[in-house]
Amino acid sequence: NQKPMTEALSSEIEGKKQTMNTLKMEISQHEQKTGELKSVILAGEQMLKVTQGDLTNLQGESESTKKSYEVRRQKRSDEILAVKEAGQILSSEGAKEAFKAAASLLQVGQSSSPVSLVQVRQTSRLSPRAHRR
Repeated sequence: NQKPMTEALSSEIEGKKQTMNTLKMEISQHEQKTGELKSVILAGEQMLKVTQGDLTNLQGESESTKKSYEVRRQKRSDEILAVKEAGQILSSEGAKEAFKAAASLLQVGQSSSPVSLVQVRQTSRLSPRAHRR
């Protein structure tokens, strides 16, 4: 009477031990998988931190480049304006008269008789065209 019950209980205990061993193995596999996933997450977080640092650096460089570009653009704009103003000045009537006066001085300097620098200066002081604008 007791023997069949003892065998049944022993068999049940053995089955439960096998089930427990299977569960322990599954838990171990899940813990291993969890550890692997944690390391993947940690690596991802480190990569994110590096990428965020790179992004911050690039944003700083971008701002610096924008400011540098804006300074260069403003200088170019100022240079273009200065060239336009110089063109207007050089094409004005006063400039044309000054060029004519300078040309007449050069013609005097190229004559067959030697002309001293003092004579050229005196001529330019006497010339009313050279003083007009």
